Amino acid sequence: TKSEKQKELAAAKVFFEQPVRESVPGAKVAAVISWSPNGNYILANMLFADRTVARPYVLDLIRERYVEVPHVSWIDDVSWFGSQMAYATSDGYAIFDVATGNTQTFGESNGRVPIFSVDGNYVAYSDHGIMVYSQNAQKSIRLSTNESDVPALWQADNRTLVIFANARDHDDSEKSDTPSIGLMHIGTKRVHIVAHLPEPPKRAEWVAKDSLALLELGSDDNIFDYSFDFTNGSLAILAETSEGVAFTSVRDREIGTLKGNKVTRFDDRGVKIGEAKRENKAPIANFALLPQPVAFLIRQKGTHYDAAMFNMMTNIETSLGDISVPY
Repeated sequence: TKSEKQKELAAAKVFFEQPVRESVPGAKVAAVISWSPNGNYILANMLFADRTVARPYVLDLIRERYVEVPHVSWIDDVSWFGSQMAYATSDGYAIFDVATGNTQTFGESNGRVPIFSVDGNYVAYSDHGIMVYSQNAQKSIRLSTNESDVPALWQADNRTLVIFANARDHDDSEKSDTPSIGLMHIGTKRVHIVAHLPEPPKRAEWVAKDSLALLELGSDDNIFDYSFDFTNGSLAILAETSEGVAFTSVRDREIGTLKGNKVTRFDDRGVKIGEAKRENKAPIANFALLPQPVAFLIRQKGTHYDAAMFNMMTNIETSLGDISVPY
């Protein structure tokens, strides 16, 4: 209800207004990196000693404390499973359990983000090809020796990986290095190329498990988001999401894009299901879908920012208050 949402936002505002320096002496937040899917943990990089030393911390909302992340000085991205996070370190990979403090290290890192399987037992990662680490066995197996093979997503069976690859590495008829998306079974290690891609791949995210994925493609300052339908192999462009051009968000089998002042929603088949136009002309620094029919916006106001809710049914935009950073 509206009153419950207001109470929740008020409680969150009080909690987050407590300065970081009171919990982590000498620290300043450099960047908020990730909020765990279960909503219990927030990962941020913090700066110390006049901004010359950096360390990542997790804000544990259950215990209301900050927990330092081991074996790394900075994290750009992370994979979550419950209270566990998997990430690249300077010389390998690590799994850190925020709740227990337990850590496992493995592999040789190339800086890419390792990814948890659906059941959390396996972590796929890049190491001169594709490797899979088993938490139960505490050892890794090699699936691929092709440097271009990169794990992107796990399918629901916990045995099949969606990978980015060069088609030539897996198809003798291919004569050029064509960026592609494929399926790899971790038992047989066989790869089936399902589609070629128009741009170099960067990352992927499920919209609907095993059927529709959001693909981020491109390089440097030219980044594009596409939807890919695994049921029929169709690829559809959603937006150019280069810095400040447009935004894409995924939530509960739904995709939303913000281009200019127009918010467009797509269902779990990639079909457009709604559109709304913002009347407010303030530039947007961040955008996310919330439960229908609401979008969450970070608006830029000169050198400052504020958070706002945009109702896509009524086109009413409501400010939630000023904030200091655009996350």
